[in-house]
Amino acid sequence: MYYRPASRRLLLLAALVLSTHLLLFLLLREDPRVELYASSEELRALEINSSTYAYRAARFNTYIENEPYRSGPGEHGRGVHLKLSEDKMNELINNDGYNSIACSQIALDRSLGNRPAPE
Repeated sequence: MYYRPASRRLLLLAALVLSTHLLLFLLLREDPRVELYASSEELRALEINSSTYAYRAARFNTYIENEPYRSGPGEHGRGVHLKLSEDKMNELINNDGYNSIACSQIALDRSLGNRPAPE
């Protein structure tokens, strides 16, 4: 009778467990996109017509698909770093009450990082 070395059996077991987890992850992950068409009951509950729902659903799906690839100042919750002197920064904050230069560089529809609330 032939016995495999323990390290080889352990390696095969680890590969089997990892491949099972990967398969389950791929099969069971949730898709955040929404259907482009809704039932009449759903439309009545939302108080919109079908063309408005289809437009909003398509726009939402496009946003969800493209969000990970966005880059720029303030995207994904990252800070905006400006090369301003401290005097200029204090002058901006005293005049406007906020950093108007950074605000003008940040997109209004920027993506925010996933920041769960601390428990």
